[in-house]
Amino acid sequence: MASCTQIDQHLQSYLDGELPLSDRAILEHHVAECSPCANLLRQHQRSNASLFEALAPARLNRDLSEYIVSHLPEIEQLPVDVQSLNRRAKHPTPMRERLFRLVPIGVAALLLVLAGLIQQRWPEPAVPTDAIGVVAAAEGMVHRVAGDTRVRSRARERVWALPGDRFETEAGALASVLTIGPTEVKLAPETQITIDGERKITLDSGRIFLDVARSQGRFKVVTPMGEVTVFGTRFDVLVAPDRTTVIVEQGEVQLSHHDNPKLFRMLKPGQRAFVETGRDDIPVETVDVAIECAWANGIDVGGSVREYFAEKIQPARETHEISGEGGYFLQTDGKPLKALIVTWAETSPFVRYDDYDVYVYAPDNTAVFRTRIAGSTFSDPRVQEIEIPNTSNAVKGYPTVYVKLVPLGGLGRDHVDFASVSGRIGKEGR
Repeated sequence: MASCTQIDQHLQSYLDGELPLSDRAILEHHVAECSPCANLLRQHQRSNASLFEALAPARLNRDLSEYIVSHLPEIEQLPVDVQSLNRRAKHPTPMRERLFRLVPIGVAALLLVLAGLIQQRWPEPAVPTDAIGVVAAAEGMVHRVAGDTRVRSRARERVWALPGDRFETEAGALASVLTIGPTEVKLAPETQITIDGERKITLDSGRIFLDVARSQGRFKVVTPMGEVTVFGTRFDVLVAPDRTTVIVEQGEVQLSHHDNPKLFRMLKPGQRAFVETGRDDIPVETVDVAIECAWANGIDVGGSVREYFAEKIQPARETHEISGEGGYFLQTDGKPLKALIVTWAETSPFVRYDDYDVYVYAPDNTAVFRTRIAGSTFSDPRVQEIEIPNTSNAVKGYPTVYVKLVPLGGLGRDHVDFASVSGRIGKEGR
């Protein structure tokens, strides 16, 4: 399939009627499906029409053939030397002279080979030290807005992604960005995202599909309405006015509401949920993920781009495994959970430990409450236990609850070896 760049190079030839029939068919098929290229073709047509009208007064309106023929000089009839022709036919040019005539062709071929060798050995531009990703695919009009200079430019394959960079797709355009992790972010048409860091992006509008590696810490997607916390998964996020929708294909995703931090829910494969302005719940339903996320299959990332990313970008950062993540089931027998009691193995005062988010879920994956344990809590070797009160207003009892401890993934911080999580249970109705 022809790229937008190739189509752009042949538009004028198409208008001039100089393209072969096969190339015309390819161009017309591409333009019919690509609105940016169709707009560009219309611009060329308008420019040609304007030029035609501007030069109309100087256009020649009569035939000059008779005039030119009448002023041609008489051509002298030269006698044909038949004997010379016969002699050259019987005694053709020596091999040395014929080879000499091939020298210009040989020189040209040699120059082409040298140019190819130079191009292969020419050093590539150095990867910026703060590069965290690369554009892996760009079909149609895709733009990059530099995070430091705010300069807007065309985003093409192998364009680097730096912290703070913004990527935008126009109508009919698709794109893919690979970031360290590795994580692949596919952009639907009319989408705007900002690469905030290795493990965080902001989706301002549009739709994305993400494939986040399981073994590399948690990943966050921030939207105007909510926040998506990822523990390794494949999922789809759609931002519409006053609503953020999430569909999970693999793994697990936590969706929380911006206006109500206590409102969050864990989603499993095959589930779709949304947060919306004015709602105090997160509705969940089962959907056909293959159909809902089929649009992302149209974005194809070539093997050479993936190899470039793996060689140039991925090794540039030290990754941090999420070994500190833990999950615990607590048997509450339908009585209200008043507090959590978390214990851990011996720690060192000379080590900086990561902060941990604590999420407590009901059996249907709805929120009970959430809190955070500061990393400084673990730096005191005399302390190996903490009691966390249930600060939510919910006093409803569940037969079991699920507790998840997730490190924030701070650079240069160690994880904690948790020993146990238990609960302090209150009386029913209190």
